[in-house]
Amino acid sequence: PDERTVALLRRERRELSRALRLLRLRGLVAGAVLAVAGALTALPALRFEGRPLEERLEAYSPWLAGVLVPDPLDSRILLASVTERTQQARGRGFDDPPSLAAWRRDHAAVLDALSRGGARVVVFTQFFESATAGDSALAGAIRRAETRGTRVVLGFRDLEDGRPRLVPGIRDAAGAWGALCMVTRPVPTGWVIPLVIFPDGGSDPSTAVSSLAAAAVTAYHGDHLARLEPSRRRLVYAGAGGERSLAYGHVEPGTNSEGCSALGPDGVAFEGILNSSPRRAFAGTRHRLAYEALLGRNAGREAERARGRIVLVGRDNPANTFPVTTIPVLSRGKEHRYAGELQADAINSVLRGTLLRPLSTLVQFLVTAGLGAAAAAAALHGRARRRRGRGLLLLGGIVAGYLASAALVMVWAHVLLNVWFHLLAIVVSFVVARVIRRRYAL
Repeated sequence: PDERTVALLRRERRELSRALRLLRLRGLVAGAVLAVAGALTALPALRFEGRPLEERLEAYSPWLAGVLVPDPLDSRILLASVTERTQQARGRGFDDPPSLAAWRRDHAAVLDALSRGGARVVVFTQFFESATAGDSALAGAIRRAETRGTRVVLGFRDLEDGRPRLVPGIRDAAGAWGALCMVTRPVPTGWVIPLVIFPDGGSDPSTAVSSLAAAAVTAYHGDHLARLEPSRRRLVYAGAGGERSLAYGHVEPGTNSEGCSALGPDGVAFEGILNSSPRRAFAGTRHRLAYEALLGRNAGREAERARGRIVLVGRDNPANTFPVTTIPVLSRGKEHRYAGELQADAINSVLRGTLLRPLSTLVQFLVTAGLGAAAAAAALHGRARRRRGRGLLLLGGIVAGYLASAALVMVWAHVLLNVWFHLLAIVVSFVVARVIRRRYAL
């Protein structure tokens, strides 16, 4: 053959060799992406100290709700808390044992004002375990409120012979109770709410004990827990207005739900992940009633704001706060919530049906694999040296697009993505694809 034919054959041989190496490269990259996706999907499913790893890491980003939604707290929720200003106005401290009876009488007066003002539900976010001389006044106010059409829900910590451990006179006057349970993660990205508790480990709705949030919303709607639908991960409530359902995330045995003494070691809890509101949602007067104003001359006018709403009565205790992790750049690290504010978020999540839930393992794997494939494609983009920088630009675009999508999915679909695992999949897949590409000199 002549030189031209030889050169043509050599070129075709080089092109064929390159095509074969490219096919092998793509196969290796695809296998690597699937391996990375499989490993990162399996890792969160491992359980440490009884809970999934995905609940023990800052894998979720509830603070995104505060970035995208200025005030996610429902307008039907108000807080009437005893503050330092209230204690100064009343001339006594809340923690002084001799003053407990006086505070119970104040609670009675506040409840009377709220019920006359038309509050639909009044929720006490504190517990009444010690008997005082003011108990009869509070019990009487509870009965009057129920007569006026205001439902009263009491919080409690422990069960005693199957009933809430509360002062009997106060407990018997109220129509509903709820467990003051919150379960925190070691790295508190959020809080888990035991929505419904079965102390005996069964599933009979008639034996269920509600959390304070679930009891408050049940009182608001006037319905009751009718049945469980495990296949749909739903709690179904029924009443005169029809049925409503509430999604739950996990079912946990009592031994795994530290922080809820009402559950007990033999119980079972149907849990949801709390959707936290930003700090500014609790500032100002939009969601606040002045406790001391409900005891003054203008109590009636102040209480009118409670008409048709859920009012939480409790105390903002600086010595008893709960951490809420937010985005560090905007909030300088961790914020804290008072117990009543945390319960307000819980009621808000149940009332609006915005309890956060994770994706199934299969969907998480598909999302992880898709992100890894996109990152690998960015790493393999182009052949010329001057175009290698485009891969990094594409990688940055993938990361930015994913974070924006994760925020939107969480805020509007209430679905949690394993953010840190997905970001790790993007980076690892990009690096692995680059290494394999360099190995094959393509």
